[in-house]
Amino acid sequence: MEKDMKIEKFQYPDYVNFNKKIFPVFLEWSKTKEDFRENNEYHRDRYDQRVKERITYFDMNKSWHSEDNLQDNELLKPLKDFILETAKKTFNKKFKFYTMWTIITRKYSKGEPHSHRGSYSGIYYVNNGCFDDDNITGCINFEMKDGVKKVKPRDGDLLFFPSDTVHYVDEYLGDGNRVVISFN
Repeated sequence: MEKDMKIEKFQYPDYVNFNKKIFPVFLEWSKTKEDFRENNEYHRDRYDQRVKERITYFDMNKSWHSEDNLQDNELLKPLKDFILETAKKTFNKKFKFYTMWTIITRKYSKGEPHSHRGSYSGIYYVNNGCFDDDNITGCINFEMKDGVKKVKPRDGDLLFFPSDTVHYVDEYLGDGNRVVISFN
């Protein structure tokens, strides 16, 4: 994958209504479903070492991670369709999902440097957790050929990037729940 490929950024057209619908569902899941990273035996049986290591990218005391098969969830079909359509138009290739998951983070969380598997990965921002656009925290940083590209998370933003691009998330300092959907 070319390291100098730019990060592609889009906005989901109906993000306000979509996010209002899925935000409370994800919060409920975080209270009623086990964190996907907790079951190490599941990881050992199902995935290679690189995937098992992702359980360390975000502090488990400050975050919750859903199962990684959300691409099969009917609730997310509108977003999934938008992602596939946008990817096809942008890259002139047909895409399929390998994994999709959500991460809910709380104040003082941050993401350690990591990359993903597959050809392309992406992030969709359900809620950046900040109520003031001037003081958004938890920016994502991409290590590019010409330096680090910092992106402020804004609700409804969809980012595409080469999966092997190392990236990390600055410390999040908002008081609300920060909710993102990631995919490969």
